[in-house]
Amino acid sequence: YTLKVRKEGWPEWIRLDDEPLTEKTFAWDTTAFPSGSYRLKLTATDRPSNSAEDALSRERESLTFLVDHDPPSVTVTPKGSGASIVLKDALTRLVKADYAVDGGHWAPIFPDDELFDSSEEKITVRIPDLKRGVHLLMVRATDAAGNVGTGDALIELKD
Repeated sequence: YTLKVRKEGWPEWIRLDDEPLTEKTFAWDTTAFPSGSYRLKLTATDRPSNSAEDALSRERESLTFLVDHDPPSVTVTPKGSGASIVLKDALTRLVKADYAVDGGHWAPIFPDDELFDSSEEKITVRIPDLKRGVHLLMVRATDAAGNVGTGDALIELKD
């Protein structure tokens, strides 16, 4: 077997193995490849056991799949005793968000439409019982690939 990969936009296939594969499994370290949409091409041949004239060969291409290493972007804009938050991910949908105030425990937050269902979400968070002074609001977001992005803002409450 030979195994090749091609990212959307690449003009050529890149071989993933140095020697022909003899096993039916292959461990591919995708961290060595950039984020994006990919396809794999597997070629099987019986040439090692047959003459060039008698050898058979077949190729199969995979469906397109995503490799996503990039964390979501998190933009936090203070508003009174809370914030407006915009979460964005270039490749996959967002699945989770949390916030912490002044290094405290993480609390889950949800989009304004109450559903994580896209690669861009808007969240309005109100922090109850926030005392006067300057406070650190940390927000983290997780995408469907498990990548985590963070953002922060200082909230200042005056008399």
